[in-house]
Amino acid sequence: MAFPGSPVSITLVNWFPEMPAGSVRGLVIKTDNLDKDIADLKAKGLEVGDVDTTPWGRFATVKDPDGNALSLHAK
Repeated sequence: MAFPGSPVSITLVNWFPEMPAGSVRGLVIKTDNLDKDIADLKAKGLEVGDVDTTPWGRFATVKDPDGNALSLHAK
């Protein structure tokens, strides 16, 4: 969901087998350079999953020290 011309959009998903109260999963952050961001995050000690290439872009999941999962997205 997004307003026309808005740089912000919201997507509702249900593919998480579990999502404990207070956790964050499914937050998608747009990036212009996915590979550089992955390298930077790994250098800082964060866990980054493999890149998933889909028809609508490339994604990588990042887990923070608290176990929250964020998704980086690049076209």
